[in-house]
Amino acid sequence: VNAALEQYNLAIQHSSNKPEFYIKRAACHIKLKGFMKALQDANKAIQLDGNNATAFLRQGIAYFELEEYESAKESFEKSRKLSDQLQVRRWIRKCAVELDEDIESNVEEAKENSPKTEQPQEIPSLAENALLNVGPPPKPSIRHEWYQSPTTVVITIFVKGITKEQCTIEGTATTMDITIKIDESSEFVLDLVLCDTILPEKTTTLFTPTKVEIKMFKDKQCKWMTLERTQDPIRTLEWDTSQTTKPDYPSSSKIKKDWNAIDKSVEEEKPQGEQALNKLFQDIFARGSDEQKKAMEKSFVESGGTVLSTNWEDVGSRKVEGTPPKGAELKNWNDINK
Repeated sequence: VNAALEQYNLAIQHSSNKPEFYIKRAACHIKLKGFMKALQDANKAIQLDGNNATAFLRQGIAYFELEEYESAKESFEKSRKLSDQLQVRRWIRKCAVELDEDIESNVEEAKENSPKTEQPQEIPSLAENALLNVGPPPKPSIRHEWYQSPTTVVITIFVKGITKEQCTIEGTATTMDITIKIDESSEFVLDLVLCDTILPEKTTTLFTPTKVEIKMFKDKQCKWMTLERTQDPIRTLEWDTSQTTKPDYPSSSKIKKDWNAIDKSVEEEKPQGEQALNKLFQDIFARGSDEQKKAMEKSFVESGGTVLSTNWEDVGSRKVEGTPPKGAELKNWNDINK
């Protein structure tokens, strides 16, 4: 967070008229519990852009943490008018709870200081209870998750029908700021201070009918412990890819089988019958000398495939006559075609 804060300080020094820099620096101050500084940055952002819903959201959070609940509620309501987000409605409910507690405590103090008189309690009717509980229907929240490989980190935002024109994605080596305009009255904002450094120029975005994927490339090969930076001194671990193992096959059996060993045993299964004989001849031919190979070829061809000899001195000086199996008659091919 401190590194991101320094970057936004430099950005504001370079360009002091961009409200988004003050909004993002306010978010850093809130994470660092510098609520007065966050309020000052939010006020400056509103001064530059009075229609920025996120600026009023940051202002409201700062007021809330400073226990200025009425002012916080006013800021949240202004933010909701500009962009009706689920998190803004939650903050408004938090303010209402705090303000109700303040009222109740004031009432209790007044009762203690005033003479006690018994008055009949008014029981609200069912219709009154129904009216009290009526509120705007909550919009479905937008879910996001992340996963990683040794070299990349992917953030997936599950929202349907989003186009490139509806997204604003800005990244640095240590931050990733994502804003998605859902409709005219609401937007999704995700400001991240990343666990480790990335190469922002390589970041890519994929838009599908059901989600948006932001793919970031790590500055170095490692395993991130979290997506966002924390106070934990150990944020990354080494990711050794030199040894890779095959995934286990899914099975409901309690007894695990070594499928690699089974595959190996299948590969090493010995041939039988005629296949074994052919393999034997192939091995003899492969390991034989040039003379033995010539003898095998000559004897096999001249005998019509009935004789196979490796003795070149025997078959080299004569024609090898065929020797048919017992009960069979040897015929010449030319005689058959006559």
